Amino acid sequence: MNILQEENLRHGDFMEGVLQQNIFEISIKLSIERENLLIKKIQHYHKNIKDKDLANMLLEFEKTAREHIHILTDKKEKLNPTGSLKR
Repeated sequence: MNILQEENLRHGDFMEGVLQQNIFEISIKLSIERENLLIKKIQHYHKNIKDKDLANMLLEFEKTAREHIHILTDKKEKLNPTGSLKR
């Protein structure tokens, strides 16, 4: 294998890493957006619920969604703390 072929292989590996990083970042961002949307919906429904048990259940769902956001944010930070692709 010559130097050009080796460089192309390294470049290909790097580009694959960039693609995977982009997919990861987009997936995390979309997941957080969906959890935030869920929280808004829960808060809207909670205002109109008269049944205490159902209202408490909705609050528990909201708490869980907030925990999911926290977990996603932590994972994103642990895997990519600088916000840029690691080589």
